[in-house]
Amino acid sequence: MNVQNEDEEQIRRDALHFRLLMRNIVDYAIMTLDNEGRITEWSIGAQNLFGHEEAEVVGKHVAFLLTEEDIQTGETEAAQAQARETGRTESERWQIRRDDSRFWASVILTALRARDGALEGYVQIVSNLTERQQYLTMIEGLNDRLRRAMTETHHRVKNNLQQVSAMIDMATMENPESLPVGEFKRLSAHVRTLATMHDLLTKQAKEDGDYAFVSARTLLEKLLPYLQQEVSPRRLRFQLEDVRIPARQGASLALITNEVISNALKHGAGDVELFLTIWDKRGRLAVLDSGPGFPSGFDPRKATSTGIELIENLARYDLAGDVRFENRIGQSGGQVLITFPLPTDSLFLERTGD
Repeated sequence: MNVQNEDEEQIRRDALHFRLLMRNIVDYAIMTLDNEGRITEWSIGAQNLFGHEEAEVVGKHVAFLLTEEDIQTGETEAAQAQARETGRTESERWQIRRDDSRFWASVILTALRARDGALEGYVQIVSNLTERQQYLTMIEGLNDRLRRAMTETHHRVKNNLQQVSAMIDMATMENPESLPVGEFKRLSAHVRTLATMHDLLTKQAKEDGDYAFVSARTLLEKLLPYLQQEVSPRRLRFQLEDVRIPARQGASLALITNEVISNALKHGAGDVELFLTIWDKRGRLAVLDSGPGFPSGFDPRKATSTGIELIENLARYDLAGDVRFENRIGQSGGQVLITFPLPTDSLFLERTGD
């Protein structure tokens, strides 16, 4: 076989291999273009990806697969010029399907040259990157939420540390010479309460990125077992309706719960009952005991107890609500009622009890 025949046989085999590629590769769009950029061959993969039959596109300029914006900026001409100069070019851009929908694609354009170097057209391979782009968008969204969560967490930790500092200042002002052991225990309980709050928010941020709102029931259910240890051998009974509230409200509600139950243990008797109810965009926390109740003419604003002052401040300023210290009607014991408004985007969930 002479050299010419060998060359012709090699060309025939190459053409056959190329035809097999055009017919069997379905995950990528393969097309050949003439020197001006008109489509000369169209693969099965191109038909699947773009939705056009081969007869519909042969002879058309490849630019019809681009967005109007890319056509106006001369993307096709620029890609062909670079391929002629360097042999190939690769880019990512929007492509248009037969139904006018868009998909994000990788486009590789390779110049075809004869042995003498003459340009004989181009091969263009297009692959769909939509899923990758969606994945990258999702990752960026998660990163953005993480950045915001870290900023918010820093803000909340700072605010809660300031609350702890204020509690310590209040306790030391009341006991300037020496701080009773009971006050240390009380401060420890408040720190634990804030730690429970942060633990819940961290878990939520990991699971669904939500760090701005907290389930009131979930928060109190995490806190109440610790308080039950303080109540023992008395029993802490509770019934909780659930609502998602802003994290700031959640922290204040948890601190109030801790303080009111501590006061009921210190001054009351019998079981301690706790109720959280939701109605008409308002929440109400009620804590009841069976002790002697509040003395006649009790005025919380004149009380010297730092615990009472803390409850008042958190309820009125943090929750923007109202607090009442009352005796129970028809039976012994006192009750503390905290009523507070809920934001319009709070969501009532369900009721649970012990």
